[in-house]
Order: sequence, then structure tokens, then C-alpha cells
Amino acid sequence: MVLRQILVLLLVLATSCSSSSALFGSSTSPPSVTTPDLSSVFSTLSPSLLRNFQSSPLHFPSLLPSPSSLFNLSTLDSLVGTHVSGHTTSRTNGTWLPSPLNPNQLSGLPLQSSHITSALKRNSTISFNTASSLFPSISSLSLSSLSELRYPCNVNVYISPVNDGEESVVPVHTDRQDVLIFQTEGIKKWTVYPRPLIPRTSNNKIKLNPLSRGKAGDVISPLELTSPTSYTLKPGDVLYVPLGFPHHTSTVSRTESIHLTLGLDTVVWGLTLMHLRWACMSFSGLKYDVDMGGVGDEGYWKCMKGIMFEGEEREEDVEKFMRELEPERKDFPSRKEIKEVIRIFQKHKEKIIEVQAKMYTNVNPHDPENIVKAVRGGRDLDMCMAELGTAVKCKAFYEEYMKKVEVADGQLEKMK
Repeated sequence: MVLRQILVLLLVLATSCSSSSALFGSSTSPPSVTTPDLSSVFSTLSPSLLRNFQSSPLHFPSLLPSPSSLFNLSTLDSLVGTHVSGHTTSRTNGTWLPSPLNPNQLSGLPLQSSHITSALKRNSTISFNTASSLFPSISSLSLSSLSELRYPCNVNVYISPVNDGEESVVPVHTDRQDVLIFQTEGIKKWTVYPRPLIPRTSNNKIKLNPLSRGKAGDVISPLELTSPTSYTLKPGDVLYVPLGFPHHTSTVSRTESIHLTLGLDTVVWGLTLMHLRWACMSFSGLKYDVDMGGVGDEGYWKCMKGIMFEGEEREEDVEKFMRELEPERKDFPSRKEIKEVIRIFQKHKEKIIEVQAKMYTNVNPHDPENIVKAVRGGRDLDMCMAELGTAVKCKAFYEEYMKKVEVADGQLEKMK
């Protein structure tokens, strides 16, 4: 959704200008970048990550070679003259509020260097979502992750001002992605907590989404948080935070802090045990709705478990999971049907990775075709989801994503 909102805004700007050169500037040459060799990074962290996936944080000190070459303030300056959308987050009247990095974005004016310096002087954090499609150096990071970890991914960038550790940039919160944090400049302190108890109503219904706590008006009470672990990340350090683990940050260096968060998107692209269960039921023509109120916290997190497909997902294990989730239920898919759905999901995951690899190749934010490629990539990802719905015989799921495909097709038609 964030990607689509950004691209829609860029589309409006593009169609409001007399020519693409007026929007992006006369040069479409990619910025000159030197990226570090990342092959050893993921090969080093991969074994530990897979052993501890979604179960505990991991700290990898000094893992990233030449961290500042991956992203620094000069990398940020490479966006000057474009209409790439970024945000700033600052504290106002006790509340953290986001605003556009470029205040003249809707007027069709490009990003200026003064917008960047002004945001940092205001003690604001600058952020870019979907950065894998914006910065060549970050696209290299994402491509290395796709190749080694074989999971869909996306990177966000955060540039925090000097803070002396006095204020957290954002309140304590949880995310729906597993996140790898790469510290490229400055020092950032992370505090991570074990998953709290899931808030429930009096009749045991889940009251708040465990994967988006601390957002949209929700505040995680200090009473919910136990056993914090602090990590002080220096340039080159990498930290893994599993989905659903509350965390917050503060900048503790006397220079700006820059870190990248690489999200491993299992929930977003339907790569969880719960999605696999839904697909098996739908494929077999069985009712797939389930009352999560009867599932305890341990059961909930098992439902959210990412599917690894490294010999781990066997049909007998998936059947056992479904029977434990609904012990009173009598009708279940056959193991032959489960095996076929596992094959469908394996193909689905590889297709998502293939589309993302195309999106993250030859990135140049100064080239108008970069936006077209990003919109087309988002459209193709939605088509992957629609095709998954068709493969598992779920018409509603197919129709939901085909509506998104049609919107993207309309955007692409206007861009011709």
C-alpha cells in the first residue's frame, strides 16, 4: 500500500508536467555509486538467521564492509532535482507527526538540497519507503538478499539527526515484517522486547493487531513490556528483529545516524502457515474461516510463522498444524491436496522474487522510466497474488487483487 500511494503521487506529478525532462531534469544518467561486496554479508548471516527465524533477535557486529558506501548523506543528495517522495518525522506538541520531505511536492517542484538540510536542522528524521526502487546502492543490497535468503524483501531508509540519546525517534511499536537493520553511519541504540501478551476482549477475541502495535493511536503500555535487550549499532553492524517484537530507537552519536531496514515480507505476500492453511482448505473446497479467539498466543504466532520451503514444510506437518488449530474439526484436505498446494506456494514465492529482482535492477531515480518500471512491478506483484487465488480456487482472493491490477493498468496507460 505504501508503494502504491507513493507511485500514485508521482503519477499525478508526471502527468501534470509538459514533459518528462521537466519533471526529472535533463539528465537521465544514473548517479555514480560504488557499492560494497555484499555476497559475504548474507552468506555469513544466513545460517544463524534461518536457525533463529522469527524466534529471537540477532546482532552481527562489523558485518557490513565499507558501510558508508552503501548509503550516506551524499547518496541522499543524489535525489536532488527529482520528485521522489520522502517523509520527515518530528515531535510536535508531544506527538510524532510525518510530513513530506519536499513541501512543494504537490506543486510540481523538485526536491532541493535545502529541504534536506532544513529537515535535519529541525531535528526531524528523514525516511524513504521502497528505497530498493530509488537508490542503486540499496537495490544492490536487496538483490543480494533475494539471491541468498530467497525471500521477498524491501528496504526503507532512515536518516536521523543528532539527538544525544534524549529522544526516541518513534514510540515503541511492532512490525509485520522480519527486519534486518544495516547501520551505515553514526550510532543508533535499539531496545528490543519479547512479544507481549496479545490484547484480547472479555470473550477472548483479539483486540489489537499484534503486528502493528504502537501505531494508529495505539500505545503499548510499559506494563506490557518485559526483559528489554539493548543493542548499540555502529557503522557496519547488522541487527535482526523478528516480526511482532516491540522495539524503539534513539540516536546516541554526535553525527547523523543512517540505517537501512530490510524487511522480509512473509505476511505481505502470503508466505505464512496461516496462508498455507487457508489455501489448502480453499483448494479442497472446504470452509477456510477460523475463529482466532480460540487460539492462544502460542498458536497465533505459529500461524504467523514464515514458510521456509527448505525441506521444512511437509504435508504431514501441515496437516498436523491444521488439526491442532481446529481440534474439533472433522473435514481436512488430503495429504495429496496439501502436497499440491505446497508446490503452488513454492512457485508463488519464486515468482514474487523474480518480479522484485526485475524491479531492483538498473535503478535510476532521474530516469522517468524508473517510475514506469516501479508501477509495472507493483502491478506484476498484485498479479502474482491474483494468480495464487486462481491456483487455490479462491475467487474472492483473485478478485481482490485483480482490482489492484486494473488500477495499475490504468496508471500505466496514462504514462504512455
